[in-house]
Amino acid sequence: MKTTLLAVTGLSPAVLTETVWKLARPDADADADADAGDPREAVIPDRVVALTTTRGAEAIRAQLFQPLPGSKSDRTVWQELRAALLDDPLADDRLAFGPDGEHVKIFSIFEKGASREIEDIRDAAESEAVADAMMRELWSLAGPESGTRVIASIAGGFKTMSALLFSCMTLMGRESDRITHVLVNDPFDKNVFDPPFYFPKQSAQSLSPTRQRVAPASASDARILLIDVPFVPLRYLFERELVRKPHSYSELIGRCGIGARQSARGSISLKVSQSRAEIEVSGRRVRLGPREQYLMLCLARRAIDMGKPFENHQDVGLAMVDGFEEAKRLCPFLKGIVGTTRFDEREVTRLTWDIGKKLGKARGVAAGLIPFLPEKGRSSLDLPAGAVEIVP
Repeated sequence: MKTTLLAVTGLSPAVLTETVWKLARPDADADADADAGDPREAVIPDRVVALTTTRGAEAIRAQLFQPLPGSKSDRTVWQELRAALLDDPLADDRLAFGPDGEHVKIFSIFEKGASREIEDIRDAAESEAVADAMMRELWSLAGPESGTRVIASIAGGFKTMSALLFSCMTLMGRESDRITHVLVNDPFDKNVFDPPFYFPKQSAQSLSPTRQRVAPASASDARILLIDVPFVPLRYLFERELVRKPHSYSELIGRCGIGARQSARGSISLKVSQSRAEIEVSGRRVRLGPREQYLMLCLARRAIDMGKPFENHQDVGLAMVDGFEEAKRLCPFLKGIVGTTRFDEREVTRLTWDIGKKLGKARGVAAGLIPFLPEKGRSSLDLPAGAVEIVP
């Protein structure tokens, strides 16, 4: 199986060389990695793809595809890295990476009828465009027809980029894929040397400080720690939702959200007592106030009868007013309420909020009912009739 290193990068593309070095040399610096977890097999990626901004792409071209300052060789930094890790870099096509658009992919946004490359992530629209690009790239690498293993590096770029790539991997990654972060010991983790540090065996070993209070160093003294970031591959829960390629990251989130809600709906049961101000959520009892309990009874009856859902919260309030006198006769917990029949839209909203707070305090399975309570745009319980029961 082919392996692709998919990385987000910013103005410090050394995260690419450091990550590749440690993937290929997991046993190097064993003492420094003593607490890093179980040792991994050496992996040399077949291909490297960097997702970045225009400034990040300029940094990659200027730093990784130019000869290393102070080196006697005319090889670029990336050529040096390949020579250090591959027995025959001319015959071995692994570590395929170049400054072209096939390997360095710049985020872009479509606006005003044209596509514009993103220099920095400045607003929500650019953040959304970045997420869309990550989703498309990951689909091409880890989609249903893919035979490529993905190692996703979240070490570089803006924090937003790292968070979005982690999110995409959680929803689309597989058990065979990995998410990694890379750390380097001080002061090699800072841009304080000339020539810069890229990997321990680079040709320019003597690193001169560019700042005061930083001592000269040798590249071979650097210690690189590669951390595998655990993640749960949720795609196995959403196989039906991921049969088709999503058009956007927001569609991916929406599809998986619907799948999660449908899965949760099938696991929740609700019992609403007619005699006590109490509900039972999947076996967990939660005490409510009298008016809150009456709201739950009205919602439960509509769900069980499988009638037309309440159109809005005002519709719920009208049903509560219409049935209040009969409810007082059947429900002992309402008898203390004298002449209080005001159930308008505001009151329904307040009661729903208060019920949600009590469910949240109860925690556990009880809190699982909260997403299925009435909310903006929906005024009924979002549960199947078979999951709801009114008990004495």
